[in-house]
Amino acid sequence: IDFGNYALIGGGVDFPFHYKEKGFVKRSKKTKTTEWFSNRTSYLMPYVFVGAHLRPGVALKLQYYPMNFMNSHFQDKNGWKPYENYDVNLLMLTVGTDINYRPKKRKG
Repeated sequence: IDFGNYALIGGGVDFPFHYKEKGFVKRSKKTKTTEWFSNRTSYLMPYVFVGAHLRPGVALKLQYYPMNFMNSHFQDKNGWKPYENYDVNLLMLTVGTDINYRPKKRKG
C-alpha cells in the first residue's frame, strides 16, 4: 500500500524509568549517576509532535516536551536542591526511513 505524502500531528505521555547523569569536573575526570525510577525527573512527561512522511519513504518528526524535565523540588541526601533553578524543556527531532519488506510468494 502506498500512502504517499502526509502530515502528522498529535501528542502523548512518556514515563521515564531510568535516569543517567554525567558531569565533567576536569577533562580526564567525570562523575556519573544512574537511578531506576528516579525522582530527579518528573514521573509523567507529556509531549506534542508534528511531522511528515515523504515519498519515497522518509519520515521527519519534531517532538516537544513543554514541562520541566528536571524535578526542581528534588533534594539529595544532604538537603541540597541541585535542580532548583533549572528549567529544562526537551526538543527532539527524529528522522526515519521505511524498510521495504514484502515476503516472497511461494511457488506451488
